Amino acid sequence: MVRTSARRPPRVAGSRQHERRSAAEPTPATEPASASSASAASSASAISSASAASSAPAASSTDTADLTEPRPRRSGRNRRGWWPVVALTVLVVALAVATAVLVLGWLRAQARADAMARVPALARTDAARILSYDYRHIQADADAATRVITGGYRDQYRQSMDQLIIPQAQQVHAVVQAEVLNAGVSSVSDDGRQVVVLVYANQTVTNTRITGSRVDQVRVRLTMVRVGDGWKVSRVDSL
Repeated sequence: MVRTSARRPPRVAGSRQHERRSAAEPTPATEPASASSASAASSASAISSASAASSAPAASSTDTADLTEPRPRRSGRNRRGWWPVVALTVLVVALAVATAVLVLGWLRAQARADAMARVPALARTDAARILSYDYRHIQADADAATRVITGGYRDQYRQSMDQLIIPQAQQVHAVVQAEVLNAGVSSVSDDGRQVVVLVYANQTVTNTRITGSRVDQVRVRLTMVRVGDGWKVSRVDSL
């Protein structure tokens, strides 16, 4: 039986060394797909976190600084700086009030002086008109007297004339003529709008019940009040 030996293929020079080098060199390992995906996700998360931090509003850092940094205290000089202004304001107000009081006092003094100068002459004329009448034109006399009277006394005077004086005067043909002898100021109100005047007068009376005439001395107190630009009698009291 003939043995046949298998022939080995002829070796090329240097091929063994090439095989040894190939076995010695490590084959580069390839990363699994799952590992690369995890790495990409972590990178994206880091990038998004960094962008969010950079885009955060600057007010948050400012608010934190306001909370942490102490506020400066106000200096005492600022508070003391208001005192001159306050003192000046008080001084101006005081001067204004004082000026108003002085002006008001001056106006009242002027009004009082004007009343004392004008009213006595008016009181003489008005008293003579109120205290005089003539039965021949007594209605006109009463109307003239009513025009210089004001207030409640006007109604009293007119009622007295209509109910008592006029009927009696017409019956006895009475004529009463008043002559004012003197008139003087008794008092003046603070505002100069009311003046009390004392009037001294003589009344010459004639009628059918007496022979000749009779003279009666009369003293009355007239209260004069300012009405508009003039003065009128608001009360007549016998003394």
